[in-house]
Amino acid sequence: MNDAVTRIRVPGTAPYDVVVGTGLLGELPPLLDGALRVAIIHPGCCGRPLTRSREDLLGQGYAAHTVEVPDGEDAKTLPVAGYCWDVLGRSALPAPT
Repeated sequence: MNDAVTRIRVPGTAPYDVVVGTGLLGELPPLLDGALRVAIIHPGCCGRPLTRSREDLLGQGYAAHTVEVPDGEDAKTLPVAGYCWDVLGRSALPAPT
């Protein structure tokens, strides 16, 4: 574990932690809480660290994907959300009820 880790607890009906720091590869799996598929969504500037994160998650049995999206507000569109959905595999997700 990294000594320079900051944890921020987000309260609510489904509380979760936000973990900020460097060298956090080992922090990811406990935060995924039973997930089978993981999307590492990024604006395309991070390269190598994301590849290492993906490889680490693949090695632990997750279906891990890196998903490059536009930077900033340009990423907050329905087409970008649809692209992320497609990468994770629509057929693998439950149908809405």
